[in-house]
Amino acid sequence: MKTTTTSNQYEKQKFGWVRASFVVLPLLLLQNAVGQTSYTITDLGTLGGTLSEADTVNQRGAVAGISTLAGDSVIRGWVWTGGNLIDVGSLSGGPNTIAQNVNDLAQVTGVSDGATTLADSNAACWNPTDFGTFSDPLDGHAFLWTAGTIKDLGTLGGKSSKGNRINNRGQIAGMSQINASDPNGFVVCGGSPGSQIVHAFLYEKGKMTDIGTLGGYDCVANPINDLGQISGGCDVTRTINPATGYPIHHPFLWTNGVMQDLGSLGGALGYGEVVSNQGAVVGLTTLAGEQHVHGFLWQNGVMTDLGVFPGDTDSDAAGINSSGQIVGGSFTNSTTRGVLWQNGTPIDLNSLIDPNSGCQIAWTYWINDAGEIAGQAVVESTGETHAVLLTPNNNGIRGNSRSVPLTDSLRKLIFRGYRNRLLR
Repeated sequence: MKTTTTSNQYEKQKFGWVRASFVVLPLLLLQNAVGQTSYTITDLGTLGGTLSEADTVNQRGAVAGISTLAGDSVIRGWVWTGGNLIDVGSLSGGPNTIAQNVNDLAQVTGVSDGATTLADSNAACWNPTDFGTFSDPLDGHAFLWTAGTIKDLGTLGGKSSKGNRINNRGQIAGMSQINASDPNGFVVCGGSPGSQIVHAFLYEKGKMTDIGTLGGYDCVANPINDLGQISGGCDVTRTINPATGYPIHHPFLWTNGVMQDLGSLGGALGYGEVVSNQGAVVGLTTLAGEQHVHGFLWQNGVMTDLGVFPGDTDSDAAGINSSGQIVGGSFTNSTTRGVLWQNGTPIDLNSLIDPNSGCQIAWTYWINDAGEIAGQAVVESTGETHAVLLTPNNNGIRGNSRSVPLTDSLRKLIFRGYRNRLLR
């Protein structure tokens, strides 16, 4: 049974997150040496609604994600530890919050209703909104949540902002509008001309700093590693390609003030999802023709196509750990599945869990160095979509590969925000 915990109980629980990593990591290495491991799946529940998603799991096993409240209209961010969901609350603008990431100090960043004004179209796709209609979101602001207190980080001078990742130094990477009109509109996010330009930011020591672009108008910072390297996606030009309807938009790697264009797998759109402490970037780009997307691994100057699970058409590489294990999703226009890329080979995670678990893994977003995986699954008994945590075990119980029907609720979760255009 899952319980919901208010933030004033946080201090009693955070010390339960410490893991004996000197035991767990050798076990993982042993399992990898002898072959594929299997996983125990834990349903993390919801905050009262029927939808939830686990977006990250830190090195101490704490998970951050989102859930609807009862009625599925309000969306809230949460932190999970010890079987309890802690609601991180919201800023003063409204009830909605998205928790994007939790670091090893249990600090959380994301976006919350920061004003009572409506967001323009450049920001509408990444601000929290009514999960039933996805219409009329308010202007959201990036936040920092620490031990029960939520802090508004402001913007780069524009209407909306969002925190995407926080590292163990407390640095936050994200996106913010600036006080300037966008002639093109942030097309990757479904924006229209006249909305405010979106720029990538680095927040540290109480200050939000614009880190620039690759030459176009709009740019987004998503992951940041513990060395302060940042990835994401930027417009490369200010000119719309008439063949595609949008400017070229590539993943980048920002290091010590220098932004490097990582290219693509042949298409015009791409985005970096995670950058490891070894400087490897995973994400997704469109292929030539702009009809499909594939997950990629970029390291040492080379971008590698990770492909798809056999029978699928598209994929997204969403997370990587220090051992090079990569997680994400592989899908078609009607089905999806959570996958693990082990030594470059995509493995359906449904084949690595107990077939009697009662869950079907639809997507995965993060993997820590202990091999724990955060994602979402369909609960077979109810059809609801819940946040799940996969924990490596050595019991050898495995199921069969199987895809999950891409229902409307799954589409709303997986394809929300920045992914809406890339994973269309």
